[in-house]
Amino acid sequence: MKIELQYNLVIIVINMIFLAWRYFTTALYNKKSCKMLYATIISLSVSMATMIAAIAFVRGFQDAVMEKLLHVQGHMYVYGHFSARKQMNEILPQLPWAERWFSISSYNGLMSTKHKPTNVTIKSMPFENINYVLRNSWTVKPNYTGDKPQICIGDRLSKNFGIFPGSKVTLWIPNGAMEEIKMQKIEAVVAGVFHIGYYDYDSEYVFLNSNNVQLNTFGINVIYTKSPANIDQYAQNFLQYTDGNLNILTWKNAQESMRKIFDTHALGIGIVIGLFVISGSIQIMNSVWILISERVYDISVLRACAGYTIQQVYQIFILLGLFIISTCIFSGVLLGVGLTYAIPYIRNFIEYFLKRPIIDAQSFWVSEFTASLQIFDIIIIILFTFLLMFISLLWSTYIIRNYSISDGLRYS
Repeated sequence: MKIELQYNLVIIVINMIFLAWRYFTTALYNKKSCKMLYATIISLSVSMATMIAAIAFVRGFQDAVMEKLLHVQGHMYVYGHFSARKQMNEILPQLPWAERWFSISSYNGLMSTKHKPTNVTIKSMPFENINYVLRNSWTVKPNYTGDKPQICIGDRLSKNFGIFPGSKVTLWIPNGAMEEIKMQKIEAVVAGVFHIGYYDYDSEYVFLNSNNVQLNTFGINVIYTKSPANIDQYAQNFLQYTDGNLNILTWKNAQESMRKIFDTHALGIGIVIGLFVISGSIQIMNSVWILISERVYDISVLRACAGYTIQQVYQIFILLGLFIISTCIFSGVLLGVGLTYAIPYIRNFIEYFLKRPIIDAQSFWVSEFTASLQIFDIIIIILFTFLLMFISLLWSTYIIRNYSISDGLRYS
């Protein structure tokens, strides 16, 4: 008896799914309801796709900025007296997370050529460390072997001043301490040009080979780690080996405010586009109401002739709504992924049409980046969209409970 009841239940569930699917496919080809249903599916799919592409765009921009910052600026900065820095050089080889470390000196100086002088940021370090910082991003490798100090400059600075590998320039660097500061003049030759894709570095920074330059300066020790995400743990670990006479600044301390700004931008975009999904959820309520009103006669027949309870009829239209929701989400994800991968082509087309970049590198820091599509973001968007649509579906299908068997006679 129990097996027979379970078998009958399975048959009823299969029939309910079949009826819901039939109502769905019929509505897609029905002249009265197809326009409304297609409009609902398209609007919700476009809203969801726009949300996916927008968040991928913002996340890609954020990742590009942070990656380039860590790429050239290092992960941990250590300040202290000479004896403390000497102690640091003895400790770091024992730490497995430390990938590379060296001293770097930074100046706000001038560079002059045959053109007028320009303000530049000069970073002084040996060429082997310059190669590490730039990570093979040079478009022209250094090949100068003379005695003059060598520099490498960004491609924007090279283009703006018409200087290339082999060009001679003059650097003016503040040197000394307190009231004895003087401007030190250095005649240098351009040994290489780099392109990082970070506006400030490509247009304002000069890397100076300190192997053949004597500067009276206080260097900052820069540490690169194997996993920048664990920088807080590394900093605590490093302090345990010191006497507390070192000041440590990590990339998170320096750039945390920037990351919070990016997260706020992503949240703002998500909220705005989420409002479109909410409006689409209201539209799905209207669509389900219309589909139910067209099936009032069928509802009466199912209850009077087929023996379905009002709860089972209610579940049939819930399944009908789930078919609509699934179609919206599936098409929205496909469209969103396609739109995300098409962003570079769309951007190139718009820039070609406008004859100018649509993203001002000077205002937005980076001149190039790609959208970052992450599975976690897609899952969150799917769950958010499904939840809103399902709540709308439950609300719209509740009117079935108000229909009696006799109501179907008016629609026969």
